[in-house]
Amino acid sequence: KYDTSNGLPEGPYIVSQITGPPDVATSKGLYKFNQVENRFKPDTSYGIQFGDGSHYIHRISEYRDRGIWIITYIENPKYIEDTYQAGYLEPLPGNRFKWVTDPFIRITEEAPQSFYVDEDRSTFWMGGSQLYRYEKNNDKDYDRDFNTLIRKVTLGSDSLIFGGTNYDENKLPVLAQPPQLFYTLNYKYNNLRFDYAAPTGEDESFLRFSFYLEGFDEGWSDWSGVTYKEYTNLREGDYTFRVRAKNAYNHIGKEATFAFTVMPPWYRTIAAYIGYVIFFIVFVYTVVRIYSRQLRAIIKERTAEVVMQKEEIEMKNQEITDSIHYASRIQSAILPPGDYVESLLPERFILYLPRDIVSGDFYWLYSMDSKVITVAADCTGHGVPGAFMSMLGVAFLNEIVSKTTTIRAHEILNQLRAHVIKSLHQTGAEGENKDGMDIALCIYDLKHMKLEFAGANNPLYLIRDGELISYKADKMPIGIHQLKDQSFTLNEIDLKKGDITYTFSDGYADQFGGPKGKKFMSKNMKEMFLEIHKEDLETQKQIIKDRLYKWMEHTEQVDDVIVMGVRV
Repeated sequence: KYDTSNGLPEGPYIVSQITGPPDVATSKGLYKFNQVENRFKPDTSYGIQFGDGSHYIHRISEYRDRGIWIITYIENPKYIEDTYQAGYLEPLPGNRFKWVTDPFIRITEEAPQSFYVDEDRSTFWMGGSQLYRYEKNNDKDYDRDFNTLIRKVTLGSDSLIFGGTNYDENKLPVLAQPPQLFYTLNYKYNNLRFDYAAPTGEDESFLRFSFYLEGFDEGWSDWSGVTYKEYTNLREGDYTFRVRAKNAYNHIGKEATFAFTVMPPWYRTIAAYIGYVIFFIVFVYTVVRIYSRQLRAIIKERTAEVVMQKEEIEMKNQEITDSIHYASRIQSAILPPGDYVESLLPERFILYLPRDIVSGDFYWLYSMDSKVITVAADCTGHGVPGAFMSMLGVAFLNEIVSKTTTIRAHEILNQLRAHVIKSLHQTGAEGENKDGMDIALCIYDLKHMKLEFAGANNPLYLIRDGELISYKADKMPIGIHQLKDQSFTLNEIDLKKGDITYTFSDGYADQFGGPKGKKFMSKNMKEMFLEIHKEDLETQKQIIKDRLYKWMEHTEQVDDVIVMGVRV
C-alpha cells in the first residue's frame, strides 16, 4: 500500500503501466515510483508541465507504440473551454515527446472518460457524454491564417458611416482602409461603436478579440469574446482603431484597422484661439487705458499733495536744522574756548569730530590751585539727545568744582554720578532709561609732577620712553548701575618730563571701515599712538584725523569722536 507517506499527493490516483516502473496520475501531475528510495517522485520525463504540480491528471492511457493519451484539469481557467485539456504525447527521437492538443481543443468543454485506438493506430475514439473520432492521417493546418474584419462603424446608436467594405479608386473591394475612406468627424459625432468578426471556418464561440484605439488607449485590451467596442466623448485628434482575433487553436489572425479624425469644437479651433487672444488684448488695452486715465488723475492729485507736504517738510526741516545749528553754537560756547585751553595746557591737542551737527561727546578743562583738570567724555546717544547730556555734564562739572576745595579725581566722578542719577530720577527699575556718560578724567599737577586719573569705562594711555602704559577705567558708567554705591578708583601717577597722555571716547576705536569693513579697534589705536607720539602735537592731531578719514573712506561715521593728547 502506497499513500502520502510514500511521497504521493492527496488522491484520487490512476495507476498506468506505461514503461518501466508504474506512473501514477494525480491531482498534482504524474508521479513515478523510485524503487531505490521506495518512494514516488514527480515525473517530468514527458514534459515539465506534467511534473511541476500545475496539472490535475484526469485520465491517462497508453497505446502500443508508446504514445500516451492524457486529459488534464485546470482549476482556474481563463475561459470555460479551457477547463479540460486533452491530447496525446507523440514520441520523438532521443526519448522525447511532443504534447499534441490542437485537434481536441473544440471538444474539451467536458472531459472524455475513455480512449480507444483502432488496429490501424491512426483512428482514435474518445467516449464521454458524446462519442468522438479522431483520424490522425487527416490532420488539418491549425496555423492557417485568417483575417479580422471590421463589420461596421456607427456614430451614436444608429448612424452608420462604414458598412464593412473597403474599396479602391476603381471601386474594387480591398481589406485595407483606403485614403478616401478616412473619416473626418465633427466634434458632436465623437461617440463611436465598432463591430468586428473573423471568418475562420471554425466554431465562432471559440473566437477571442483584442482591440486598441491609438490616440486613446494605452495598449491592447485583454482577449474577450465580445464582438464590439464603444467609445464616448472622444477629444479632438487623430485616431486609429485596431482589432485582431484569435481562434480556438490560439492562432492570431491579421488585424483590421479604421482611421478617423475628430475635429475640435468651435471654441477650441485655431480661429477661436486667435479670437480669444484678440479679445484679451482689446480687453487689457481698454482696462489699461481706463486705469491709466484714473491713475493719472490720482497721481496728479497726489503729486500736488506730495509737493505741498514736501514744502511743509522742507520748511519744518529747515526750522529744525536752524535750531540744531543754533544749539551747536550754544554747545560750542559752553566748551572751553581755545585761548583758555592754550593758557592751561600749551602742549596739547584736542580732536573733536561730532557725527552730527551737535555732539554727545564733549571735552572740559578747568584750572584750580595750579592744577589742571581735563575731561574727555562720551554721553549716551549722539546728535540732539547726546548734546543735551553733554551740556548737562558740563554744568554738573562746573557746579562740583566750584563747591570743592580739595580736588580728587575719583571724588569728582562720584559726585558727578550722584548728580546725574538725581537729575534724571534714575532708580534702576526695569524698563527705565539708563542714560549716562563714560569719562576719562585727569588732574595734572605739573608743579609737583603728579597725575590723578579716574575713569568710567574710558581708559588712559601714557607713553614714556617709547613704552605705552594703559590705566584701566572702572567698568561702570556715570549713571545708574548695579555698582552705583561703589566709589570710582583713584590712580596716582608720577610724571616725567616728555611723558604724553591720551584720553578719548570709544567713537574712534568703534568706527567701521578698512578693506573688510571692520572696527578700527583699540589695539590699532595703541600702535598708532606709539608710532606718532614723538611728533609735535598739532601734527599728531592731523595724522589721527587723516587716518580716521582714510579708514572710513567707504563708510559713514557711526559715532561722535574725541581724542585728547597732553605732553608733560
